[in-house]
Amino acid sequence: MGDVFDPSVQLNRGRVFLAAFSLSVAGCSVEASALQDTDVSNASIGPVHVVTGALATPVLAGPPDFVAIATSNTHMEGFVPAGFWLSQYEVWIAIPSGLQPNAGVIVAAGGPVYLSTNGVITADTAADILPGDSIQVWRNTQVAYGSVQAPPGAPAYSAKQVVIVWPRK
Repeated sequence: MGDVFDPSVQLNRGRVFLAAFSLSVAGCSVEASALQDTDVSNASIGPVHVVTGALATPVLAGPPDFVAIATSNTHMEGFVPAGFWLSQYEVWIAIPSGLQPNAGVIVAAGGPVYLSTNGVITADTAADILPGDSIQVWRNTQVAYGSVQAPPGAPAYSAKQVVIVWPRK
């Protein structure tokens, strides 16, 4: 199983947002280049998100179906009985007012996932959803109960789009 959310260490998380900008004085224009990877690992503060995507616009507009806190994220892949390869992330979440996992979200490995850092949206991946992250979820109408993709007896939703929101409010 993936990382499990521990409320006592949620303050030890951070995100690093690095962008390269250029300014043209004569033309009075500002342009942003692609975001850069930076290794900021630090054993004293635990895992840290690093923005690796380019500036992006989410596929779906409008309000999310719900907002939740990720409590774990597990990557599963393999052949399914129908004979095709499946790669997905099974994210257990706590939908407010709960603090414990009370639902699951299935996110395709190549599905649309974005990171919103102080209102700046960048492309991201489902692998970057960490326990303690606040996520906005747009989902389709499929809901499953009793599946391993969610806590026992809880619903499992299939995500159409996920936005990781940082910093958490």
